[in-house]
Amino acid sequence: MSRPPKKKAPKGQTDHPDGAGGLPTKAQIMAFIEQSPGKVGKREIAQAFGIKGGDKSGLKRMLGEMGEEGALAGNRRELH
Repeated sequence: MSRPPKKKAPKGQTDHPDGAGGLPTKAQIMAFIEQSPGKVGKREIAQAFGIKGGDKSGLKRMLGEMGEEGALAGNRRELH
């Protein structure tokens, strides 16, 4: 017996098993940075929220927006 074909997520979005969207909110990112004792960069944020593939470019864009808004200081390797 064969299974029905798996539907693919729209381009730019990942298919998370918990039904959550691909990217965390800006508030969730800020809370993560504030709670983290060590260095926090794009890589650490992506690992903490399970961001993979095409969603990483969305995370990069979101961090850039947060930097322009003044919510973040530093570069993509170390955020404050």
